This record gives sequence, structure tokens and C-alpha cells, in this order.
Amino acid sequence: MSNPFFNDELVDEIREHDKEKEVLNNKKKSFNKINTVNDSYSSYNYGNEELLKTYVGDKYVNFMTKKFNLWAFLFGPIYMLYRKMYLYGFLLTLFLSIVSNYFLQVSSSNTIGVLLLVLLAFIIVYLIIGMTFNSLYIGFCVNNINRLKHDYPTLDTNELCKKEGGANIFLAVVAFLAINIAVSMIMKFF
Repeated sequence: MSNPFFNDELVDEIREHDKEKEVLNNKKKSFNKINTVNDSYSSYNYGNEELLKTYVGDKYVNFMTKKFNLWAFLFGPIYMLYRKMYLYGFLLTLFLSIVSNYFLQVSSSNTIGVLLLVLLAFIIVYLIIGMTFNSLYIGFCVNNINRLKHDYPTLDTNELCKKEGGANIFLAVVAFLAINIAVSMIMKFF
């Protein structure tokens, strides 16, 4: 029996539109839930991959395919600062600097044992950074791309991604040294 208010073709069009909208909403949900490198690749693949490539830069394939990041393992917070993850890099540098300065100041008698303990803690933290950095970085990039698209809808998102993304070695080294120097000077007063 047909609907007296709508013709059958209009009802079919509305149903088809609703199905398309549901598929799009599911893609948006999965796009915002990036947990692993593989998940981020599959959920990001539907239209914004070029923006992500632009934002990340030359090493895009490495971030998307590898689970362990050797550079993040070797340089830890400096690499986060280098990749413009300023908040993460700042907080991690601050934490590691406070921990190392504290243990070095507290232990005046058993310095070798404390040094080994601090070294072991650093190795564990750096291993965790190396294992989680790629997925964390891709999620960070996706969030920044979404923010750029939302905050500047009339501007060219590709150009914004070129400016905001990439890396900055100078700022990374300066920020890392400044944080460590500031923490060591402050710790001398305590």
C-alpha cells in the first residue's frame, strides 16, 4: 500500500539518503577513534589521506606502516618537540629532567646505583615512546587537521597543513636545553 502523502519514489530517495548519511557518520566515528597505526590508516583512508601526507611530510609511509619508531626511541622528548608535539615533548622533558635531577641530588653516597636506576627508568620510558610514537603522532596529526578544517573553513587546508605540520629541529633543541637548564637551576634551590 502506498503512502498517501508521499509517492513511492520520494520515500525510496529519503531511505537511500538516510543510508548514505549513516555510512558517512560511521566513517566519521571511526575516523575520530584512532588507536593503532593500522586502524588509523584504514579509517583515515576515505578522503583526507592527502592532507595527512602533507601534514606529516616525507616520512608519511614510515609512520603509517611501522609500529616501532627508532628515532623516537633514541631521542624521546626531543623527537616529540622536533615533530611539533610541543605539549607532549615539554611535559615529558620536564618530567624526565625533574626525576633525573632529583635522584642525582638526593643520592650523594650511592651514585652508581642511582645512576643505574635512573638509566633503567629512562630506557623503559624511551622504549615505551618508541613503541607508541607512530600511532600517537598520527592521532595528533589527524586532530590538528580536523582543527584546521574547523577553525579555517575558507582557507586552503593543504597550505595550512604544510605550515603547521612537518618538523622543526631548531626549536626542538632550544626548548629541550632550556627546560633542562631551568629545571636544574630550580632544583638547586630545593
